[in-house]
Amino acid sequence: MKIAFVTPQFVVGGAEIYILRKSKWLIEHGHKVIVISCGGDFIEMLPVEVKHFIVNTFAQMPYSYSPLVLKKALNQLSKILVDNKVDVIEAHNTTPVLFIAMSYKYHRIPYILNVLLETSYNGNLQLCYLTKCLAIRRLFYTLTANMHSYIEYKCKTSLCTYILPIPIPVPHINNSFINNNYLLTVGRLAEDKMYLKSVIKSFGNYLQMKKDGLIKYLYVVGDGILRQEIECLVKSVNDEVGYNAVVMKGTVVGTDLDILYQNCVAFIGVGTALLTAASYRKAIIIASGFDGMMEYAWGFWGLQPSLDRNAIGGDWRYKSYRLTFEDAILQVSCDDVFRVEAENKAFELFRYVYDMDRVMKNWEVEYDRINKKKYDKSLGYKGKGLYVINACLYPLYCVRKIVKSI
Repeated sequence: MKIAFVTPQFVVGGAEIYILRKSKWLIEHGHKVIVISCGGDFIEMLPVEVKHFIVNTFAQMPYSYSPLVLKKALNQLSKILVDNKVDVIEAHNTTPVLFIAMSYKYHRIPYILNVLLETSYNGNLQLCYLTKCLAIRRLFYTLTANMHSYIEYKCKTSLCTYILPIPIPVPHINNSFINNNYLLTVGRLAEDKMYLKSVIKSFGNYLQMKKDGLIKYLYVVGDGILRQEIECLVKSVNDEVGYNAVVMKGTVVGTDLDILYQNCVAFIGVGTALLTAASYRKAIIIASGFDGMMEYAWGFWGLQPSLDRNAIGGDWRYKSYRLTFEDAILQVSCDDVFRVEAENKAFELFRYVYDMDRVMKNWEVEYDRINKKKYDKSLGYKGKGLYVINACLYPLYCVRKIVKSI
């Protein structure tokens, strides 16, 4: 089969690493892959067998474009899919799946929605509507049970979903590595990852406690639209502690990123990056991307397996495990026995739930099932309806933009 991954952008982040790993596995097992996004510096990491196509309109919601521009974008997207003889489309949230739905009547290729970020549903009525349409047709996928529950809450209805966790390969670990003295965090510098602000401030507070712990530095890997804001905060914290304790690493990929994972004392974060750290047998401090929860840590991944097997970030179910980032860092930095237990539990859970071959074989079955589906005329009409809605919303978007600028 030929699979198309349609995703918002291709910068260094969990979604992009997810696509990269799935692409490699599919190619190794005889399939073909293309990727469509609005671009980014992570494109160069795709296997040579994978073609990448840029559709710039993925950068914003469809209603921010005039009907003429939107129609051209849909035609461009359909042409890419048809010309490359794609069999199945895996579309991600938010904008890609809306564009795929609106162009469905042109390309007529079966598609699914695979949700990689549940907070995309906050205030997004179009995504909720389309999700309901796809769930009825068994074309809706999520990564965890907790993510599914959150989306049901936002859509105000029960949804039929397939839960397929993030597939992570077990890395080859070099036993000669030197365990360094830094805490690692990896992720896009974007609004949904702004727990990072609390982590950086808390790290400065931890250092000023002057405890004799292993961790002396915080390495921040990633880039994004909020980089300048984060750099200002980092400078402020470093000035307070008297040395460059928080280090902005920027975009790091490939072997260099593997080395950072392998050599860190512990990891702090969410998502694919969290699972990658677990694959390296690291103690993991759970962060959260939800509003109102970004200021705290939510336990240590693997130590509450009944919760952790269904989550890759903190949510309301973790309320009894809440602690400050300072206390969490202090625990993994100063308590060797606890840190080793957290490392082992994280690795055990990772191997049990997220094994690469097990998950990808399930995906192979699903792609084959979707590939056999014929054109759904009703779904085509719903996509056309979404186009009409966005065309009608465009004047309102323009007015709002003008009012904001006054």
